[in-house]
Amino acid sequence: MKDMIRVGDWVMWSGAWGSDAPRRVRITGMQLCAAERQKYGVPVTEVPATLKNYINFDLSSGNWAYGYQIELVSETESASVQTKPLGAEMSTNNAKGTI
Repeated sequence: MKDMIRVGDWVMWSGAWGSDAPRRVRITGMQLCAAERQKYGVPVTEVPATLKNYINFDLSSGNWAYGYQIELVSETESASVQTKPLGAEMSTNNAKGTI
């Protein structure tokens, strides 16, 4: 598991207060808050992973999330995600199985 969370990291985010299916997104900003589930805090660029629940995340999807809505992606998974072209995770149900 990752020791640090940084702006730019890939994570799995569950919207709708954690009830939606997870989506892979990138962290675009973070605020360290005084207590869990606070929306505003001090902007930071990295924090220990143990403080995840005290962070409010800004995401590449345009959403924000509390720490409990975020699952960290391992360094190996993160590296493989970064090498995929934009939209590579998209798929369709056409006969040839291509986009």
